[in-house]
Amino acid sequence: MSTSMHVKLLLKKYRITPKKSWSQYFLISQFVIHEMASYARGVVLEIGPGLGFITQELAKRAGKVITIEKDKKMVNILENEYTFDNVEIIKGDITEMDLPVFDRVISNIPYHISSQITFKLLEHEFELGVLSYQKEFAQRLVMPPSPQVSRLSVMAQMKADCELLRVISRKNFYPVPKTDCALVKLVPHPKIAADTFFDNVVTGLYSHKRKTVRNALLSSVDLTGVTRERLKTIQIPYTERRVWSLTLEEICTLVDVLRHEVVT
Repeated sequence: MSTSMHVKLLLKKYRITPKKSWSQYFLISQFVIHEMASYARGVVLEIGPGLGFITQELAKRAGKVITIEKDKKMVNILENEYTFDNVEIIKGDITEMDLPVFDRVISNIPYHISSQITFKLLEHEFELGVLSYQKEFAQRLVMPPSPQVSRLSVMAQMKADCELLRVISRKNFYPVPKTDCALVKLVPHPKIAADTFFDNVVTGLYSHKRKTVRNALLSSVDLTGVTRERLKTIQIPYTERRVWSLTLEEICTLVDVLRHEVVT
């Protein structure tokens, strides 16, 4: 039986209509499912397991799989259609709960809360993540300095090495979403320690990313705490550069200079 047919039979059996508002688009490509599962090691976290097709493959390779599922009907499917001996099923909303300890996270995550999930994950220690995102979101995650770069790109790359593994045609999902998707590998790194001040400066800068650094900072004094008068007198690096052109290292240098002004 094809995966597509299996999806339709399960949905009919359990009288389920996929909720687009919950991003219930089920991955039906066995090729992509096996590629994702090939990264499974140790304790694997899966967010939004849905009908269990990825879960089933993860369970064959991981020491343990912890799934978090919000939809009680999906939980029923996981509990009734499969016989797992190394899968823990947690019913709950990923955005409202503490995460368990895990080694890797492998998921076709709900697209409407991609940003929330990604940054929540990156607040925790883990080895590696392989996540399916909407294509546009994935491209923003891995984007180098350019006029299209966003705060999302910078903050994600501050916390992890982000690599786009492959684009996945929308035809590989049921129901078919409006856009193609993409598989991204995240490898967290401790290179840069971000804090609230760091986040505020980045937010201020990238709210005005097409401005020069100087003008962006002058427009963001409420976030940085450095007054306009002080900004006009201190030596700030990269003042005439456009914000979007800054590298991660240059952003860190800029934040350190501003932090010194706030402390003193």
